[in-house]
Amino acid sequence: MNSSTHLIIPFKGLSLGQHSFEFEIDDRFFSRFENAVAQKGKAFIQVELNKLNNLMECDVIINGEVAVECDRCLDEFYTPVSFEGKVIVSLKGQIGDDYGQSEDDVDVIFLSPADDELDLSQYCYESIGLSLPLQKAHPNDANGNSACNKEMLDKLRELMVQE
Repeated sequence: MNSSTHLIIPFKGLSLGQHSFEFEIDDRFFSRFENAVAQKGKAFIQVELNKLNNLMECDVIINGEVAVECDRCLDEFYTPVSFEGKVIVSLKGQIGDDYGQSEDDVDVIFLSPADDELDLSQYCYESIGLSLPLQKAHPNDANGNSACNKEMLDKLRELMVQE
């Protein structure tokens, strides 16, 4: 398993057919992106790559957790992330008759014939961001009580406009 800030697959020397890759990302990965949706986290990424003549099909599975800011109390907490997706990598700079689906059905990465490696960093970063919930709030504890910062919630209640 590669632990890296980059998710790079050198594909030039790969034979046609199926190949498996595993990556582990951590805080260093997220620090590469400005205004990141998460600054810290840890995730495991599995890539099943099927290399064909002029394209590659990649099934990507991401599981882990990232630190986000709570929308209620602004404290940081870790939330799970899970993503499964498919990306088609065109080695000719375009999708042609080699692939039966339209571009709208899958994510597509276009590489020039001169490229010899595939960097999935941006794709995985965006996929993690898309897998985050719209509302990010601390989960409730075992008793059903909010795990948010009590002082902040008290201050918010104090500042609420009374009807």
